[in-house]
Amino acid sequence: MLKLFQKWSAGSAEAPSKDLQQCESFPIASDRLLIHATHPKAGSQWVQAIFSDLFGVSAVPNLAGNGTPSDGVFRNGRIYLSVYLLPDEIARHAGSPDAFTPFFVMRDLRDTLVSLYFSLKVSHEILDEFMAAARKRLLQLNEEEGLIYLIETQLQNSAKLQKTWLHSYPDRCVKFESLTANPDHEMPRVINGLLGLDVPEKAIRRSCQKFAFEKLAGGRQRGEEDTKSHFRSGAPGGWRKHFMPNVTEAFKDEFPRLLQDAGYESDDSWQGTSADTMAG
Repeated sequence: MLKLFQKWSAGSAEAPSKDLQQCESFPIASDRLLIHATHPKAGSQWVQAIFSDLFGVSAVPNLAGNGTPSDGVFRNGRIYLSVYLLPDEIARHAGSPDAFTPFFVMRDLRDTLVSLYFSLKVSHEILDEFMAAARKRLLQLNEEEGLIYLIETQLQNSAKLQKTWLHSYPDRCVKFESLTANPDHEMPRVINGLLGLDVPEKAIRRSCQKFAFEKLAGGRQRGEEDTKSHFRSGAPGGWRKHFMPNVTEAFKDEFPRLLQDAGYESDDSWQGTSADTMAG
């Protein structure tokens, strides 16, 4: 996350035309504390880039870790980005459950899994010993084994975040798929609706265009997969071609009803691909 965010901050991403450049940043009121909560592989860097572009010094990016401030305190007048914490954990650092206004971005946990797999195994810069150990382990496993390994380990925390935020703040949960499919509509709904701000929609749209997937992915269209890129695909539903029967079974065993509760499936009859399809 740190390396990519620094690139954007330094302007090393494809330079936008003058009409797309942000003309001003918008302050956060001194009595407001805003939180962008999420889980890994749910567009956190993309959301972070847009909000940092819009809110300037009032935006606090998560450069590493789970987004807890270095001094352990969330402060008013700011929006904290890419916070991988449960609501009660944020409340402890903010002072009370009523001290902050959040929104939570979640992604289909199946696509989250596949994205996490390729990120840890191939594309993400190694930032710490945990990532080094995970990559070493995944390189020893085939894809099916690696996905099941992540279901049993790293995906557990993302599932817990989804479950808890859905239970505590159902009306403040935003789907990554909706946000990326129609940012011109969904971003103003989040910023001016859920967060209660007053940012011109033109400015929001300008930032969304500035950080569109096609620009960040070097010209690839959403859905064109590059497993070596941090921006691998960007399209929902890519999990299907990676979910072998054993992966599907392991996922259902570990996370019963989560897809239904999150609105991604109506029942538990969904299936991925088959061994014959993969072989062909």
